[in-house]
Amino acid sequence: MFEAILAKGEATFGKIAICITEYLTFAEVVKVWEKVTGKKGQFVEVSTEVFENIWGPYGSEMAAQYKWSEVYPSWHALFPEKTLSLAELGLEGKLLGHESGLEDIKERIV
Repeated sequence: MFEAILAKGEATFGKIAICITEYLTFAEVVKVWEKVTGKKGQFVEVSTEVFENIWGPYGSEMAAQYKWSEVYPSWHALFPEKTLSLAELGLEGKLLGHESGLEDIKERIV
């Protein structure tokens, strides 16, 4: 990935490289987790206050980031002039997706 960014040279200056292989909801992430690990999972939505209680001072920041991602999942759609897609970097189909990534580290997470 970094090689592809560097290879584009000045075309990448001031841009955000969007290296997201797929946009998944949290519920979809859990389903893939279950499929790969064979373990049950459950997505449970909680309030910002609960997140703060669990994660301490960073909980509100994490909650805000998750909420932002739900409303604006695609940075490329928001800022097309400031972003580079996987296709523009020549990386489309070359990076692991969520399921493949979990499969790759399965023995360390199960």
